[in-house]
Amino acid sequence: EPRFSFLQIVREYAYEQLESNGELGEAKKRHAAHFLEMVRGADAYTWTPEREPWLDLLQKEFPNFRNAFYELLSHKRADAWEMMGCLDRFWGFRGYLSDAKKWLDAAGIDYQPGLSQHDDIPLLIRARAYNAAGIIHFLTSSFPQADTNLRRGVEIYTTLDDPIGKARCLVFLGLTSISRGNAEDSASQ
Repeated sequence: EPRFSFLQIVREYAYEQLESNGELGEAKKRHAAHFLEMVRGADAYTWTPEREPWLDLLQKEFPNFRNAFYELLSHKRADAWEMMGCLDRFWGFRGYLSDAKKWLDAAGIDYQPGLSQHDDIPLLIRARAYNAAGIIHFLTSSFPQADTNLRRGVEIYTTLDDPIGKARCLVFLGLTSISRGNAEDSASQ
């Protein structure tokens, strides 16, 4: 599929025109909404044997996802969390782990008992984001953070009566326990 790119000078001119006409904010919001929809569409396929073309698309569009994520974070935090959760397999399969950690920090996704519970974020989106955070921390050997986020994901998925989401968290929670040398703990999960 052919891709087109603007020369930098054309891109700068278009940006200036949008800004001077008061349309830049709306253009950024439409861009973010488009790429959130793309991530949602790809999400259904990243657990299937047909995942490679979707992962290729996500990788090709990653600069757009990055821009969309930060735009969503500035005005629709729940959508930014949803994007983070929908990309959970992408982070692991394609290794964009340093970017993923930056996104976690920017969105404040890491679960910390006793602090804000992010009640403004719908439960299912919170569960997906905590699962993504757990996977990212597991893959970067940050096992205590992986454990905390995955356990919170399990709690929320249990509340939602979502056995598939819960199982996804439990897989990585078990791997985290084994990696920490707690094989008995993983068996009790």
